[in-house]
Amino acid sequence: MQHQLLCRVDAVWSLTCFCWQAAAKRYKITGSGKVLTRRPGKQHINEKKSPKRLRALGKEKEIDHGDKRKVVRCLPYADIA
Repeated sequence: MQHQLLCRVDAVWSLTCFCWQAAAKRYKITGSGKVLTRRPGKQHINEKKSPKRLRALGKEKEIDHGDKRKVVRCLPYADIA
């Protein structure tokens, strides 16, 4: 809750954060607070990729710790610690 207030009050952030909907479509927040995203590389040119590789690319992965702060700032209404 406290993070949400900081995002809305901070004048500098309100000028730079204009992509909330784009971020909301790309990231999923789990119940434990992990941020998940899709793996790249499964959209096209799939004939030469093995079925095992395609299955692995279909699973979601947790984002890196260094990127979590950026994603959290783009999702001000998500409850992320």
